[in-house]
Amino acid sequence: MSEWQALAADASAAAPSFVVWKHGDRIARAGGDLDATAARSDWQAVGQVVEHWAAELGCIAVVHCPHVPARLVLVAAGGAVGDALLQVDLVARRPVGAGSWFDAESVAAAAFVDERGVRRLSPGAEGLLRALDDPTDAAARALLDGDRAGAEAMAEQLGLPRTLLLRAAQGSSVARVIGAAWPQREHSLQRYRPCAVTRALGQERRAPPEWLDAVRATHEVHDVG
Repeated sequence: MSEWQALAADASAAAPSFVVWKHGDRIARAGGDLDATAARSDWQAVGQVVEHWAAELGCIAVVHCPHVPARLVLVAAGGAVGDALLQVDLVARRPVGAGSWFDAESVAAAAFVDERGVRRLSPGAEGLLRALDDPTDAAARALLDGDRAGAEAMAEQLGLPRTLLLRAAQGSSVARVIGAAWPQREHSLQRYRPCAVTRALGQERRAPPEWLDAVRATHEVHDVG
């Protein structure tokens, strides 16, 4: 089991809403990150798992970044990993308009725990969420088309009408506009705020040693080593 797979398995055991929603078969690609959904109520538990994992890898600290709407970005840095930034995204919901395409609790209801102990999604369910998140994701469309039953089962768990979700995932611009305008109980006015963390993650997840000291002024940083 790889280091990333071990992290995903430990987080799955610690938090019932934790689900790997991208690349669940491989967990994390080389040079990539771990993309998961998790309810806000589970963020602290998952954060503790990430910090323990980071300490075992020889990292110095884990940065907590709240500047992406409805998401906590955890970044392990320093020490044995050099200038690399190890990123774990915890998505509580995927905003669209004033509502959301999906939320962590609904995603968890359609997930399963695999033989590695990792909570993840069927190919069709993963494809549906990825296509809703990014309509240009060609691999997502292939997953969706290859497992229609999984996609439909996932759509049944979400708050928007099943047909609307499936059409939006298949690239219908009309369905995406309707989805953004659909009345939902949960509203959010939070806006994305670029920061030192998100900028560094956008630069191939690399940062010089002084970066960690700089982000302490603007972010919650937990020392782990």
